[in-house]
Amino acid sequence: MQAKHEKLALRLTDILVQLNSGNRLSAKELAEKYQVSLKTIKRDLKERLIELPWKEEGPEYFAIDIKQMH
Repeated sequence: MQAKHEKLALRLTDILVQLNSGNRLSAKELAEKYQVSLKTIKRDLKERLIELPWKEEGPEYFAIDIKQMH
């Protein structure tokens, strides 16, 4: 069984990979996929990944401006 911090690290890594691939992410779908609350996903996106160059920042969909990443 994975520790709580390992699950968090894997979830954030997967979210970053999806965002860097140019995907527009649904907070609700992410919550379902990772079996966490919508509040947890929004905390991940709005607090833990706050430094990303957001192009779309909720309340339901999230996407980054890939051009600013390079």
